[in-house]
Amino acid sequence: MPNYKVNHFFEEFDQGWTETFYLSSSQSPQAIASYSPADRDAVVGWRSPGVVFQSIRVADADNPRTAFLFIVNQSVAPKSGVSPDITATMALIQLNAASGAGQRHLWLRGLRDQDTVRDDAGNSVPSANLVIAMNNYINLMLAKQYAIRVLRNRTVNPFIPVVSFAPQNATSTVVTLGLLAPLPVVGDVVYFTGVPEDDLPGLRGQFRVIGQAGNTFTIPYRYRNQANQVIPSKPCFYRKALYDYNAIGSGRFERFGSRDTGRPTTRFRGRRRGQIFRQ
Repeated sequence: MPNYKVNHFFEEFDQGWTETFYLSSSQSPQAIASYSPADRDAVVGWRSPGVVFQSIRVADADNPRTAFLFIVNQSVAPKSGVSPDITATMALIQLNAASGAGQRHLWLRGLRDQDTVRDDAGNSVPSANLVIAMNNYINLMLAKQYAIRVLRNRTVNPFIPVVSFAPQNATSTVVTLGLLAPLPVVGDVVYFTGVPEDDLPGLRGQFRVIGQAGNTFTIPYRYRNQANQVIPSKPCFYRKALYDYNAIGSGRFERFGSRDTGRPTTRFRGRRRGQIFRQ
């Protein structure tokens, strides 16, 4: 079955954010993005007035360009004014896989002031309404069979040392390995650690292998500085981007926190890391 990445896009006044899930399914992206009115209410109905559940984007987890966008455009209440801090206040929930390895955290933002309560000792005390709403949202994740994506461990998916990088042509780079096995094949997705940023700027994230021969493979990376062979001065490794998708089995509230968001038109997550309030 193909693996999908499911993004919920939200907007509140001048701020925007996403909440991301994964799914292994034989369904079409259009079917996955088909939410009933009750489903939509479980996602957004309990949030602060002004929050808009904009859309659902279902993309191939291995090829994000293959995607389907479903417009929801469901709001809690009409917009008015600005929101300098409401979108920054969030509830942190922990999601656990039903079986196998897997645990992740999810920030829920766009909360109502009366639902984000702290006691005299500074402990997070969500309101009864927020507890019910979070449980309903988690139940929706279970009903949709959303999963936690886990990178396979080093025993079955080890790091392999890289000897050098060299340009093949104007748009591709040949990577030479220190070992003959395991080698990636054409179509595999890989990523690197320990890459010298001064010599190879932008060699970050995941790359799909477009060629393989002997102890080398080719990725679509364009040299930005000099088109010369680069031999890393410190240990550099590659690893296949192999993931397991384990269905969510449970979830629970942990604490309140704060995090700024990016602009809604960027269609990306907030740029800053989560900041947990001191207890």
